Amino acid sequence: VSEGVSELIVANRTDARARRLVQAIGEHFPKVSARAIGLQTGLLEEVCGRTDILIHATSNHWEGDSLPFRASALRRSMAICDLIYNPSVTGLTRMASEAGCRVMNGAGMLLHQGALSLELWVGQKPPLDVMRSALEKAF
Repeated sequence: VSEGVSELIVANRTDARARRLVQAIGEHFPKVSARAIGLQTGLLEEVCGRTDILIHATSNHWEGDSLPFRASALRRSMAICDLIYNPSVTGLTRMASEAGCRVMNGAGMLLHQGALSLELWVGQKPPLDVMRSALEKAF
């Protein structure tokens, strides 16, 4: 999992939670440098300048002025994953697409979490194509 990761930055609304996650990362992946930061715009914009992958995992639907950084902080070479799956396009994914970033939402994660849960419960490989189609129709 840590292959190729030189640094992991955890930005969180709650400093204590960010520090706990960084501590757990250090315990499981001692070769990865991890640090915690707040969601202040200046810090996130600085981090975006050297980030390859940005994963948004809060329940906030960042839109317009609520985004914790400006679009100018994004680079075309970045991959942006907003784990929100409904709506399928969020303020973050819209802004990232307009900046030329590679973008994905959380639908794939939802699909595979559901598939794994189904497999654990019934002991059979789930029909991913059927599940993907149902997910696309639902959202």
